[in-house]
Amino acid sequence: MPTPSKEVFGLRISPSTVLQNLLRHYPSGGQFISEALQNAEDANCATKFCALLDLRQHPCESLRSFKKGWRVKLQCQAIVFYDNGGFKDEDWDSLQSIYKSVKKQRPSQ
Repeated sequence: MPTPSKEVFGLRISPSTVLQNLLRHYPSGGQFISEALQNAEDANCATKFCALLDLRQHPCESLRSFKKGWRVKLQCQAIVFYDNGGFKDEDWDSLQSIYKSVKKQRPSQ
C-alpha cells in the first residue's frame, strides 16, 4: 500500500452517505418541491417543470445480494422532478461540491 502524501490525498465519502445526511437534515413539509421549482428557475432557459408521483413498489427478488440492503430502499415510491433547463458546467461543479452552496456567493438568490 502506498504511503499517503499531500499529492495523492483525497477525501473519500460515499455519495449515498452524503445524500442520507442531507435528507436527514432537510426540512419537512414540502420544502423540497419549492427547491425543485427554484432549481428549474435557476436554469434560466427552463420552459417546462414537471413533477411525477411514482407509486409503484418494485420487487426485490432480482437484486444482487451484494449490498442488497440499500438497494431495497430504492424500490419504493418516488417523486421525480424534471425541467428542460439543462445543466451548465457550473451546475456539475456545484453538484460535486454538495456542501458548498453557490447561492452563498450570490446573495440575489
